[in-house]
Amino acid sequence: MRLLYISYSKIPSRFANSIQVMRMCHAFAQYGWSVTLFCLRGTEKTNVNSYYGLPNSSVRLVPIRMPRVKVISRFLYGVRVLWMIKQSRWHGIIYGRDFYSLALIVKTKLIQQPIYLEVHQPPSNGLEDYLQKLIFRSPYFKGLVTISSSLQKEYQRRYGKLLAGRVSVAHDAATPLENISAYLPASKVPRIGYTGSLQPGKGVELIVEIAKLLPNIEFHVVGGNKEQVSYWRTQCPASVLFHGYQLPRKIASYIASFDVVLAPYLPHVKVGQKKVDIARWMSPLKLFEYMSADKPIIASNLPVLREVLHHEQNAILVNSTSPIDWKEAIQRLLKDDTLCQRLGQRAQQDFYEKYTWEKRAEQISKLFSVSSTQTAPVS
Repeated sequence: MRLLYISYSKIPSRFANSIQVMRMCHAFAQYGWSVTLFCLRGTEKTNVNSYYGLPNSSVRLVPIRMPRVKVISRFLYGVRVLWMIKQSRWHGIIYGRDFYSLALIVKTKLIQQPIYLEVHQPPSNGLEDYLQKLIFRSPYFKGLVTISSSLQKEYQRRYGKLLAGRVSVAHDAATPLENISAYLPASKVPRIGYTGSLQPGKGVELIVEIAKLLPNIEFHVVGGNKEQVSYWRTQCPASVLFHGYQLPRKIASYIASFDVVLAPYLPHVKVGQKKVDIARWMSPLKLFEYMSADKPIIASNLPVLREVLHHEQNAILVNSTSPIDWKEAIQRLLKDDTLCQRLGQRAQQDFYEKYTWEKRAEQISKLFSVSSTQTAPVS
């Protein structure tokens, strides 16, 4: 059981995609795969396993140093990956998020192993569309994994004949956060928490407005670089406390410090240098970390989030553009301990049943065995 995971994530790094890739590779290894991960070499001098909080991970990293020169670097990286796999005679299942490298593999036909692609958003331009079609048309392509049902439907709409039923959904996941000591000391003042990026649409804009309506409550924001934190501090009341970026292994102790956690996504979420809108497709890591921690969740009532969260069952869902609705939801939870307990416990139960990294690795591993017996459709 050999698995070659091909990513274009810089490891270690602050990006959420690097956390997702490392956690999945570790989970695959725990499931029984011999995992080799191709990735970009990170600039931070630290132990990778310690950085991501992975004890004794058996994942073999192949870090590649590569200058970032837009599209050229993506293809040069793919050439390096292809050459290294061919020279070392590695074999097994090829899985990954870097469709540039996978397209090069299927185009050259130098490596003839089963290939699976995982996607987190649709192609954003003609080149990306072309490269993914190359992969889908290959006889070695066995399946596509999307992170949400909304994204699955979009791919079926765009590439129905090419994919022919080979699209599966595997929502993202998290690591259990049980028995974690709170980072912040006990306080009589209610604490509302948010962890994650400060990119446009992720919700810090909304938190600022909510905080103005609830001056006697502390709002804690964990995430963001120095420039982002400096900017938002000037926009917020004193009750909003910024903790900046924290190592992945430390996030759990912050979440344990909060009474209520927020996922205040706006209808449009712009990420990356291209500012791609992912609001329709996303499967946020923080959502599953919150669920794991047995905390009451208030989240935006967006269709893609309703694939995981259910109003009044494992979360409170509110209008993402109405600060007053968020204020009322927070006040309701802070006055009702029974409701908080019920929502938190149900969210945690759902998490253990469906959304651990181990469950995700098991789900995808079963896909390997099922789809390997299927014949690729004629394009």
